[in-house]
Amino acid sequence: RGAPSESDAADLCSGGVEDAFPSGDVALRKVIPPVLPAPSLWAAEGGGDDGAAAFGDAWDAAAWTAAASFISLLSAMASGQGLPMPRPSGCTSPCLRAPQRFDSSADVFAMGPPLKKQKVGSQGSGMKGRTAQDRAEAKAEYKLWRDERLELGVDPGGIHVCSSDWWYCQVCLVCLSEMEFSMYESTHKLSQKHTKCYADLGGAALRPGFHRPDPNAQSPQVRQDLSAFLAAACFAGSRVLSLGEQDFSFSLGIAREQERSGNGVRLVASSYLATHDPDEPEVHVTDDGLRSKYRRISLPSMDGALQKNIAGIESLGGQVFHSVDATDLKGTLLSQGVEGPFQVIVFPFPRASLMRGVDPRNPRLLRSFFRS
Repeated sequence: RGAPSESDAADLCSGGVEDAFPSGDVALRKVIPPVLPAPSLWAAEGGGDDGAAAFGDAWDAAAWTAAASFISLLSAMASGQGLPMPRPSGCTSPCLRAPQRFDSSADVFAMGPPLKKQKVGSQGSGMKGRTAQDRAEAKAEYKLWRDERLELGVDPGGIHVCSSDWWYCQVCLVCLSEMEFSMYESTHKLSQKHTKCYADLGGAALRPGFHRPDPNAQSPQVRQDLSAFLAAACFAGSRVLSLGEQDFSFSLGIAREQERSGNGVRLVASSYLATHDPDEPEVHVTDDGLRSKYRRISLPSMDGALQKNIAGIESLGGQVFHSVDATDLKGTLLSQGVEGPFQVIVFPFPRASLMRGVDPRNPRLLRSFFRS
């Protein structure tokens, strides 16, 4: 805005900091050192090109560095800490106000707080491809989880506010907020929001019978050993139910293992998707934005691998079923004439969606599967 006058600058220079801020801003004044050069170095009469030249010539590299650091500090305090931007006494123009955002449409730096991101109207909250109603329903479900797992009002002193017991299925049950465990541990459990929510609940404790395994526990690395895996899985001598198949290659492997054992093939293999429909386009989505919304009704052919593997299972004596929901086995599997019991139930790749990152639908799928 042109060069500042000497009177404008005086309040911000050494010895004048006290006058530059209101008397109540004690904390703000404490962190502002008197680093600016003397007022005479600021003076450049007339403004414009001549004033700017005089202003530039009067400053050396150290002075410019000190001023830039000072202005950056003011900007950070005003925008990041919620403090009002201080204005020198007697200053009538915003010449010392640091720009807080870049206006790309005008190709200039602009004053004021950063612009908020525009929400997508059709998506409600615009987050994770869900509508506002979807998010409200999720919150209601998380509250049911909290009521089921936690006893409230038992820690009014907040002693256990940072416990990992409150993180469950990628959700903080205290705040009903979705997050990865790493975020819960590093920042969330220490936040004011979490502390306040915990205090409002009167503290919490796990109900009798519930246990929170240590999410940080790490098992020793075990060398891959197929024979050890097959021995632990007990596929050979058991009646097996497999869920969530895509191309049925895993189930075909189980059928072959059972055949080799000589105990006969006792396998029911199933998929969540319907029988392959050649009229449904076969699309392999790689874009993350599309992955979060991509849905199929029928199984993809997988270049013929699907039909080949199903035929292999059936030729060995196994059974194949489609449209089986792992969270509703009674309504979608037993209703198709399949009867239990099964000694082994295997869900090789449980996943509710193709979306990357935090998605509580994945642990919710496992939770509902175990109950089913």
